[in-house]
Amino acid sequence: MKLLIALMFAAVTASLLPPCKQAEQQREAATANTAAARAQEVLIKFKPGALADSVQAFTAALGLEQVRDLPAIGVRVYRLPAGQSLDQVLEKCRAHPQVEYAEPNLEYRIPEKP
Repeated sequence: MKLLIALMFAAVTASLLPPCKQAEQQREAATANTAAARAQEVLIKFKPGALADSVQAFTAALGLEQVRDLPAIGVRVYRLPAGQSLDQVLEKCRAHPQVEYAEPNLEYRIPEKP
């Protein structure tokens, strides 16, 4: 009896794996496409007390254009200038003493059922 239950469990588990793998591949492809589409934006949160003039000078020096402000979480969204590397901008932002954090603006979507 235990062998029968184990075999049934294995069959059910095996039948579930391909759709899960397919969903994972679809999610990875969607994330890659979305990440590429949003790779020209960066989210920056400045530390409390950061001076507006200092923030303006810093972002202008990097050539960043503010797209919008998310006041509920204290984050600003900036667009990178053409030809700027996202990784380089993130590295400079993270090294700045008034930046709390800087992250790429990525959008994640839940894949639709096939």
